[in-house]
Amino acid sequence: MVYLLVFSIKNYGVFSKQSSLIFIGIILSLIADTISTFKIFDWSAAIENIAFALTISLFIIAMVKFDFLNVIPIALQTVVDLISDSYVVIGEDFEVIDYNKTFAKDFAGIYRKAGIDEVVRQNYGEADVNRFMEFLHEAVSEQKNVSFEISKPTHEAIAYYFVEITPIYISGNHIGTIILKRNITEHKNNLKEVMELNEKLQSLATRDWLTQSYNRYFFDERLQQEIDLLNRLQVYGQGADKSINNFGLIMFDIDYFKTYNDNNGHPAGDELLQTLVTVVKKVLFQTDILCRYGGEEFAIICCQTSKSGVKIAAEKIRKAVEEHEFKFQDKQPGGNLTISIGAVYCSTANMKKDELIIMADNNLYLAKNSGRNSVVFTAC
Repeated sequence: MVYLLVFSIKNYGVFSKQSSLIFIGIILSLIADTISTFKIFDWSAAIENIAFALTISLFIIAMVKFDFLNVIPIALQTVVDLISDSYVVIGEDFEVIDYNKTFAKDFAGIYRKAGIDEVVRQNYGEADVNRFMEFLHEAVSEQKNVSFEISKPTHEAIAYYFVEITPIYISGNHIGTIILKRNITEHKNNLKEVMELNEKLQSLATRDWLTQSYNRYFFDERLQQEIDLLNRLQVYGQGADKSINNFGLIMFDIDYFKTYNDNNGHPAGDELLQTLVTVVKKVLFQTDILCRYGGEEFAIICCQTSKSGVKIAAEKIRKAVEEHEFKFQDKQPGGNLTISIGAVYCSTANMKKDELIIMADNNLYLAKNSGRNSVVFTAC
C-alpha cells in the first residue's frame, strides 16, 4: 500500500493515474471491510457491497481507460522520460496535463493544472514569457507548428534552446498542445567555432599576413570584377549614367626600399611596410581597396570614382607618406622616406586586366625615373 502511494505521488501520466485509481479502490475496500467486521453501522453489509462495486469500477477504469497491464503506454512513457528533450502536454486552457522528467528538471515548480505561462515565468524573464505566449497563440489560432529559439544566462555561459509548439486538433477542435524544448547550446557553440574558423580561413586566403592588407589573389579577382561591371554598364546601360562604374588603379612602391633594408635589417623593413599601410589607409575612402601587390609594391582600386578623384587620391597618398615620420627615415637618401605612384583612370570598355596593370606599372616607373616622390597619371 505504502509503495503504491509513493509510486502514485512520484510519477505522472498514465503511471500516476493507474496507481491512483488502484490505490483508491483498495482503500475503499479496506474501509468497507473494517466497517463490516466491527459492525460500526447497522447497514455495514450494504456499505461493503457498494465499496466492492466501486473498487471493481475503479479497476475497470484503470484497465480500460488507462490501459493498466498494457505495456504500450508504459513503454511510451518510459521512452518519453528517457529522451533528453523537455516535453510537456497542455490542455486547450493552456494548463499542464503531462510532462516528462527532463521538463520537470528544467522547469522548477511545475505541477499538473499549472498555467504554462506561470511555469515559463518562474524560469524566464517577462519578455520571454510574452514571446512564448505569442508563439503559442499563433500556433493554436493558425493550426500550425511554430518553432523558435530562446536563450537563458547560466553561471558559465548562455544556454540556447530550440522550442517547437505543435497544437493537436480532432475534427477541427483544439484539444491540447505538445511543447518540445531542445538544448542546442553545444550546436550553437560548434556553429560559432565553425564560422570563426571560416572567417579566419577567408582572411588567410585574401589577406597579406604581414600588413593585413588584401593580397595579390584578392587584387586580381576584385580588379576583374570592376572591369566586368564597367563593361556590362557600357553595353547594357542605355539611358543610365555610364560613368557610375568608372574606376581608378593606383600602384606605388617605396623609394630606395633596398637601401632601407640594407641599413636597418629586414625586421625593420617589415615594420616599415606595416606602418606604411596604416598611414595610407587613413587617407583612403571606405570603398577603396588596398592590396599588397608584391614586395614593397602596393595597389589600390578606387571604385566608382572620377578622373579628378583618382588624381586627388594619388596625391593625398603621396603627401601623407612624405609628411609622416618613419623610423630610420633620416638614413634614407634626402633624409626622408617617400613613395612613387603610377595611376590610371579607367572609363573604357573591353580593357584587359593585364593591360591596365601594365599601364599603371609603367606610370610608376616613369615616376621613379623622373626623380621619385611623384605621381604619374593617365586615363584610358
